Amino acid sequence: MPKSLPKETVPRLHLSSVKVERFKAAFKPEPVPLRPFNLVLGRNGSGKSTLLEALQWVDGTLRHDAGTALGRYFGIAPVVNVRSQQAFFQLGLTWKVEKEGDLAYRVKVVQRRDGVTPLISSESLELQAGRRKRPLITTVSEANVRKDRPGVRLVYPKEPRFTREVSDPDRLALGQAANVGVLNPGLDDRLIIPRSMLSGRTRSSSD
Repeated sequence: MPKSLPKETVPRLHLSSVKVERFKAAFKPEPVPLRPFNLVLGRNGSGKSTLLEALQWVDGTLRHDAGTALGRYFGIAPVVNVRSQQAFFQLGLTWKVEKEGDLAYRVKVVQRRDGVTPLISSESLELQAGRRKRPLITTVSEANVRKDRPGVRLVYPKEPRFTREVSDPDRLALGQAANVGVLNPGLDDRLIIPRSMLSGRTRSSSD
């Protein structure tokens, strides 16, 4: 009889913090802590819409691409914070993963030479458990804006069977990491990043 495949495990997790940098009203604020249920309150212009629209950008880029996700703004320039002297923004997301630790993600998006189109420059995704850190996405080289060349990223760099290179200018390597079985070094089963974690819907509100 053939040996049974290792059991696949979809971990229980929730988005625990968001860091928005140089995106709309946010220049360099502290990370926003989140719980499974959240109520966003604040004065006009305090950044409520900025937080939600940053999450919507991630969602839209995973479903389509970075340019389509910024379509409502007619390009990247209107969403870069006015205090930023360089045309880019960065987003950081952290998920709490049951029995595993934290899953930390960061993405940097720059502006192409045309002044309109976004270009994915770098991404990182790391599973953190105490002092142990396990890279799931790393950046080999950041974007070269002068040549309109996107950043080169590796998905699962420590897992040769699953390693893949991503150099799409407007698609996230994060989408490539979803629903791919990766051997968990501490267990006999597999750790799967569920796509639902990456593409959850968000509701927007205006300031």
